[in-house]
Amino acid sequence: MKRDQIIILALIIAAVGLAIGLGRRTAVIHLLDKEGNRTRLTVELAETQEERQRGLMYRQSIGRFDGMLFISEQPEVMRFWMKNTLIPLDIIFFNAAGDFVSSVSMPPCVDDPCPLYESQSQAKFALEVPEGFAKENEVKMGWKLEL
Repeated sequence: MKRDQIIILALIIAAVGLAIGLGRRTAVIHLLDKEGNRTRLTVELAETQEERQRGLMYRQSIGRFDGMLFISEQPEVMRFWMKNTLIPLDIIFFNAAGDFVSSVSMPPCVDDPCPLYESQSQAKFALEVPEGFAKENEVKMGWKLEL
C-alpha cells in the first residue's frame, strides 16, 4: 500500500471512531482517601445531554481504573438507571466540594421498569466505575474527588 493510501485509511478509521462515540473527551481524576493517598482514574466526561443519557450503555467491558464522570449543573439528588447497560457498575457520588456523599452497586437492568439509583443527599458529581471498585478500594466518608 502506498504511503498516501495508508494516511487516508488512518483518517477514515479515526473518523469512524469519532462517529461511534470513541472520541469522547477524557480526563484523569484522583480519589483521595482520608490520609491523602491518591487513586488515579481515567474517565470519559459525560458532557452533553446525549452523552449523559447514553452513559455506559452497550459497553461490553470497562477497565479497572476507568469510568465515566457526570457533572450536574447544580447540586441535587442525582438519579441513574441501568437500562441497556451490560456491565455491573458502582456509582460514587460527591458533593460540590468534592466530598464523598454515597455509593451504590448497580447490576445491569434485565426487566423493565429499571430501578433508579440515587445519591443519599445532594451531589454534583457522579462517578461510574466497575462493580466492586468502591468496596475493593474502601471508598467511603472522608474520601474526596480531585479533578
